[in-house]
Amino acid sequence: MSTSAALDQMNFTGGYPIGKDFAPSLIFSLIYVALVPVVIYRWTRPVSRCRSLIYPTLFVVIRIGSFILRTVMSKVNYGKGTFIAELVLLAVPFFLITSTTIDLWERHVASGVSVDAQPLWLQRVCRFQQLGLLAATIMSIVSSAMSGGSDPNIDLINRLRKASYLVSLAVVVTTFGGVLMCHGQLGLRTHGAVVLLSLCTGLFVTTVYSIARVFTTNAGAWVRSRAAYYVLWAAVEVVLIGILLGIAIPVLFPGATEVEDERRSEQYMLKETAEGNAEETA
Repeated sequence: MSTSAALDQMNFTGGYPIGKDFAPSLIFSLIYVALVPVVIYRWTRPVSRCRSLIYPTLFVVIRIGSFILRTVMSKVNYGKGTFIAELVLLAVPFFLITSTTIDLWERHVASGVSVDAQPLWLQRVCRFQQLGLLAATIMSIVSSAMSGGSDPNIDLINRLRKASYLVSLAVVVTTFGGVLMCHGQLGLRTHGAVVLLSLCTGLFVTTVYSIARVFTTNAGAWVRSRAAYYVLWAAVEVVLIGILLGIAIPVLFPGATEVEDERRSEQYMLKETAEGNAEETA
C-alpha cells in the first residue's frame, strides 16, 4: 500500500493540510492570538486568577501553535515529524478543556454546599473521569506517533482513535448528567450550571463529530469535509475557550473556600456566644 493510500485510510480529524486550509487556519491563528490579552488580563487580576485557569491558558498557547503550523503546512512540503506534531497538537487541547470542565463541576458543588452535604460519589466519579480522559489522550497521542511510521498499522491506529473518542464521549456525557443531577438535588446556582452545561454541550458536539468522522468510510461524506472540521470542531473550540475566559472562575466557582469561611464564622459566633453565656453564669 502506498503512503498516500495509507494516510487516507487514517481519516484523522481535520484532514491533511492543503492549500484550501491556508485561509481558515490563518483566521483561527489570529483569533487565538487575539485571546492572549484576555488571558493576560485574567492572570493579572486577583479576582480571576486561580489554578483552574492553567489549562485554558495552555489551550490558547497550543492552539496558536497548531493553527500556525497548519497554516505553514498548507503551503509547504512537510516531513513525518511535522505531521506527527500537528496530530499531537490537535489531540491534547480536548483534554485541557474537558479536564477544566470536570474541575469546575467539583468547584460548583463545593461552592454551594459543605463537604458533609456533598454526594459521596462525586469525587470518585470525577477521579475516574480524569483517568479516563488521560487514557483517551494517551491513546490519541500514541496513534498519532504511529501514523508517522514507514509502514503504519492502519487497523491498530484507527482502533486506538475510535477507543479514544468513545471514552471521551463517555466522560462528557457523564459530566453533563452529573451536573444536572447535582443541580437538581442540591439546588446549586443556576448561572454556574448553565456555564457547565454549555461547556459539556460544546464538548459533546466536537466528540460526536470526531466519532462520526472516524467511523465514516465514505470519503465524500460531509462529515469528512474541511467545512465540517472548521465548523463542528475549530469554531466550537473557540466558543468553549471564550466561555472559560469570559468568566472570573473564582467568582462564579469559588469552591470550598467561601462555604468553609461561612462555617468557620458560624462556629466562631457560636463559640463566642457560649463563652459569653458561661461568663454571665459565673
